[in-house]
Amino acid sequence: PPEEDGETRAPVTVPVEETPVEPAAPIAADNGVPAKTLIPTDPSGYTVCGRVYISNSTSHGLSVPELQKPFAASLGEGEPQVLILHTHGSEAYTPVPGTEGIVWSGDYRTTDYRYNVVKVGDEMAEVLGEAGISVLHDRTLYDYPNYTGAYDRALGSIRKYLEQYPSIRFVLDVHRDAIEDGQGNQYKAVSEIEGVGVPAQMSLVMGSDGSGLEHPDWLENLRLAVAVQQDVLEHYPTLMRPVLLRNSRYNQHATTGSLLLEVGAAGNSPEEAILAGRLFAERFAAVLKEKGEPAGDAEGGDSPEEENGREAAS
Repeated sequence: PPEEDGETRAPVTVPVEETPVEPAAPIAADNGVPAKTLIPTDPSGYTVCGRVYISNSTSHGLSVPELQKPFAASLGEGEPQVLILHTHGSEAYTPVPGTEGIVWSGDYRTTDYRYNVVKVGDEMAEVLGEAGISVLHDRTLYDYPNYTGAYDRALGSIRKYLEQYPSIRFVLDVHRDAIEDGQGNQYKAVSEIEGVGVPAQMSLVMGSDGSGLEHPDWLENLRLAVAVQQDVLEHYPTLMRPVLLRNSRYNQHATTGSLLLEVGAAGNSPEEAILAGRLFAERFAAVLKEKGEPAGDAEGGDSPEEENGREAAS
């Protein structure tokens, strides 16, 4: 998410203090882009909370006990309960060579929903719906034809949706990253999961009030990110790259249930991104539903708060 609240960040990011690990097995339907698995190997420079590594570029100090507290947002009554949208909906992936019919609107951007992040949102909405969580998926391309101002346009829609549907508790803004080497060559970030396949790696980008704009509940969103990432990594240990805590808000001040998810990179194939999005949605649904269970109903008899705290500390 390079542009928000007047902040400009280069669209190509290199993971902080992460070591590239070459995949052990070839990737099916290879799109020709070199693949790496990017995982942290040294806690230096990170806040480490359970399995979760947080790269903090703000001036805020982070307390692990505070991060392990239960997150504020929860499922409630009415429908829909989750809003999925795409501030940069034209962000796209690299299909296999010879793919016909795709029209590029920019560097690794297209309005073709088959190859951009909107398709990932479709798949995530389907998984959440199958789990019994009602979803509103906004497929608007807020970054097309004009990239600048996309966050302002998306915020206007978020506010309208929250007013029209007060049942919405969670907002997922789904993007994709871009990773290059020193020579400008694209890489794709992948995670090999036995029995599942080779999904794209993902990262959660969390906002704060570091830009000077009002965002009093940024820590609540970060707690949600930590809880979700902890759960994902327990099931799929290399699926998530470190959480990034940044100065910009990324519209996350709209709710305490806001997450910005980057699914793969420009070099990943659409299929790798779709698989990753479905796996994330599966675990996201599990975390939300577990918190919503009455005390004593969770397996083992723990309350949701006790279970969240136990998992975050593991």
